[in-house]
Amino acid sequence: MKKATLLFLCLGSFVMSKAQCDYTNSSYAITEELNVVYGTAINFGGVLDTLKMNIYKPINSDVNRPVLMMIHGGGFSGGNKESFTTTCKNMAKKGFVTATISYRLGFYRPLIPNNYPYVLDPNEYRRAVHRAMQDGFGAIRFLKGRNAIDSSDTHNFFIGGGSAGAITAMQMAFAHHDSLKHPSNGKIGDAVVGLDRFSRPDLGSIYGNLNKNGQSNQVQGVLNIFGAIEDTTWVKDNKGPAIWSYHQTGDPVVPCARNKAYHGIGLGIPDNYGVIHGSCFLQALFERRGYDSMNNLAYLHNGNAHSIHNAVLVETEYTRFLNYQICKNRTMALKDLEIQRTTSIYPNPVQNELLIRPKQDGTIEIKDVHGRLVLHSEIYSGQNKMDVSHLLSGVYFVVLKQGGVIEYSKLVKE
Repeated sequence: MKKATLLFLCLGSFVMSKAQCDYTNSSYAITEELNVVYGTAINFGGVLDTLKMNIYKPINSDVNRPVLMMIHGGGFSGGNKESFTTTCKNMAKKGFVTATISYRLGFYRPLIPNNYPYVLDPNEYRRAVHRAMQDGFGAIRFLKGRNAIDSSDTHNFFIGGGSAGAITAMQMAFAHHDSLKHPSNGKIGDAVVGLDRFSRPDLGSIYGNLNKNGQSNQVQGVLNIFGAIEDTTWVKDNKGPAIWSYHQTGDPVVPCARNKAYHGIGLGIPDNYGVIHGSCFLQALFERRGYDSMNNLAYLHNGNAHSIHNAVLVETEYTRFLNYQICKNRTMALKDLEIQRTTSIYPNPVQNELLIRPKQDGTIEIKDVHGRLVLHSEIYSGQNKMDVSHLLSGVYFVVLKQGGVIEYSKLVKE
């Protein structure tokens, strides 16, 4: 169910850039800073963890670069920041400052079977998510605090992740108040593993204590790659950052709909996990609650794997989405343009022949969603015909110039 592509194309046709804005092409050489320490924190077992990130930056790009911070997956028990190295390098080449972060991993497991991803109880899973969120917020503040070093834009700040990293990113995106803190993350009864007992103290604020430098915790958008949210009351009506989601509809690990984690694996693994809501469920929820479709797109692939079916295609799709979110702040909506709509263009949608009826002589340009010119012609007062049969199906941007007046419109090619 490839909803994102067509919807994104439709959105792209409604804006006309005031200035050049393109973060879709690999235009830059990059530089890297590896294993940058952004803080320390106590892990589930009472040991001090050192938290690090790898940072990648374009060379000779403009100042005020957008930022993309990625959070790796691994069931909150494994994985590492290097899993998003390729993604971060690719996006840095397009003009982003990127970072892939480590965070505290692990939770108490039952005595039998004593291996991941088995979890002692639902409290342990929720506490692992809470620690990951705290570290993620600390990493955001750290990166925003060094914006002068990175020539980065603290407003155009995006986070993303895969699997557990996407769960973390999505819950961070909607964690708008500490009152949302789950009781599991306060002081609760000891974890009992066989004859051993381990205290479980209050974990503190959702936002953690790392890098309290006055920077905001807010992000402009999230790349949700097979992630989920546990408590959907966090999602308020028409409030929240832009969300781009990818999920295979039959994902057996993180459900695309509503289910327990590892629901498709069985073997008793899901028993101590709570019910979570994946991208299929959330996209429908966003639509019901009035979220702007320009800011919430879902690429829901008809498959049954906990993976990306086509990495190049998926990166192209979310890059376009991020580019729109960044560049919309530098654009002007059609409804805000002071133009005279004196020309009829029909039929629209069109199949083979476009009819244009201007009042004065002029020109017509048809551009694709990347701004590339695909057709150009002079037009004359009265009725004009243009053959568009060779254009691919999709949405195009039309610029009409006549008598000193410029008109902009959308054209759908069937």
